Amino acid sequence: MGKNNGLSLVEMMVTLFLGTLLLTALIEHYLSAKRQYDNTHALLEKTFELEWALDLIRNSVRSAGFTPCINLNRLESIDGHHKRRLWAIEINAGKPQALRINRMNEYFNSIIKFTADEFIISKENSYQANEAILIADCYHAEVQEISSARQSGNSIIIKLKKPLFFDYLKPAYVGKWTQEEFFIKENKRGERALYYRRNHAEELTSTVNGFSVQEQSSQGLTVLQILLQLTDHETARIETMVRAS
Repeated sequence: MGKNNGLSLVEMMVTLFLGTLLLTALIEHYLSAKRQYDNTHALLEKTFELEWALDLIRNSVRSAGFTPCINLNRLESIDGHHKRRLWAIEINAGKPQALRINRMNEYFNSIIKFTADEFIISKENSYQANEAILIADCYHAEVQEISSARQSGNSIIIKLKKPLFFDYLKPAYVGKWTQEEFFIKENKRGERALYYRRNHAEELTSTVNGFSVQEQSSQGLTVLQILLQLTDHETARIETMVRAS
């Protein structure tokens, strides 16, 4: 009778056992590597979100109070709707842990001719009825709402809902009234998060769950110091100077 050279039952069981151990080790290594990858990816995503939010805050603060001639804080000004002075920066405006930045839009027009409640501009930028606009020269500024905007040849005639408060000197300018707001509120997951509003509110990052702001002015310069509280009990600090303040 010939000798059987196949594996015995014991050898097969040992081989299967070793294979199972090896497969288990490979699966555990894969799961560990995947967890590490997921954690690293989540950390990088949060870091990117935070840096993007910090850059957005810095850029907004630098532009606070922009008008073509001089910063809004140095002008005699009025909000035609609320009958109050205009400020480049409002801290805790209407709610705690909120920062509002006010300015003229960077796309503005020179005013060619005034009357009491309308003016003529070149048609470089478009305007619509009911839009809020900022009118400014080197001495005054006011926010008004547009009643109508119609084209006339190479110009646009803008009629206001209310007469102008100030008598303006040339050069005078008009641009859309731009307000940006940073604030803390709960997101859909019940987490406190940093939000940004310009035309509509959107969540920037849940890494930031609170902040405080200090404004310092000296010799015509304004510096904003912002301390952000992060979810890992760390803090981030921003110190930014307002341009042409």
